[in-house]
Amino acid sequence: MIGTRAELEHIIPFGEVALKKPLPSNGGERPFRVQETEQKGLGMFATRVIKAGELVLAERPTVLSPRDSLGNKYFAPLEPAFYDAALAALSEGARAAFMTLVDRCSLGKRAHPLAGRIMTNGFTAGNLLGEDAEDNPQDVVFAATYLLISRANHDCIPNAHYHWHRARWCGQLHATRDIAAGEEITVKYTTLTTHAERQAFFQKQYSCSCLCRTCLDASPEDVRRSDERREAVVQLLCRLENALDPSAYPLLQDSEERAVRRTLECARREGMMFQYANILHQGSRIMQMQDSPLVAFDWLKEARRAYAMILGEDSIGVVQVDDIGQYLVDRMRARGMQCSWP
Repeated sequence: MIGTRAELEHIIPFGEVALKKPLPSNGGERPFRVQETEQKGLGMFATRVIKAGELVLAERPTVLSPRDSLGNKYFAPLEPAFYDAALAALSEGARAAFMTLVDRCSLGKRAHPLAGRIMTNGFTAGNLLGEDAEDNPQDVVFAATYLLISRANHDCIPNAHYHWHRARWCGQLHATRDIAAGEEITVKYTTLTTHAERQAFFQKQYSCSCLCRTCLDASPEDVRRSDERREAVVQLLCRLENALDPSAYPLLQDSEERAVRRTLECARREGMMFQYANILHQGSRIMQMQDSPLVAFDWLKEARRAYAMILGEDSIGVVQVDDIGQYLVDRMRARGMQCSWP
């Protein structure tokens, strides 16, 4: 773990509690292997059919590091001795395995291979203290680098979703659709909307173009339509999330509900499953305020299924939706309606 004394003093006590909890498991052998790809180095490939929502892997990071300690691919902000000491703190086996990760971000004289590998292979670990920590003066946002999860390559329409499980101090991959045996398991490295924005990100971050299947197979017309679908998803979600007073939000009539459904289908086609769940969640919130409990209930149930698929049943997203769902059940039963949750 890398960080300043103040940062480590904040997160270590929380981590000690989280590390006592067992890692989630799919109950059998790992459903993937790591092997060479045609153009992207090593990748993860399914060894059997992986069903949508199945846990592909839960893994604790080999290195945790604050984002602001990494700098950029030309300049590492801390002295080389700092990064050298962090590498030396790893066990010999972990250090050797970590150094096999690709480094595309150590290009300048002040760059360092540790920081470069974290920038190339790191995933977000969010605020390690948790949102409810009263003594947290500022967010401590860390990057997590793994020996296995970091082998997952990018696809603009991935078949798996990565998230940091705060309570268990681990990264998790869940399948967002059925994955065939032999198919590469992919995740998103960026949530940028348009094809041009994503290509610019890859050039800036990794000095290469996006080589995912989606980009390589896309015609200019495919790119245009994909950008339109993604823009529609982002715009709708922004409208819903910015409705500070849901009771004042325009009533979603049947035609507008159908428009929301079309946008949800756009999200599904583009692999934007987290946004898909959020649209349903926020839309349900608005329909509750507009006294449309049946629509709110149906949308919230669908949001729960989506959150459970990409985050797992024990995720904070599912817990929060369950609380709202039970409230809706009580409210509807008080009106004589028959319903149950989930």
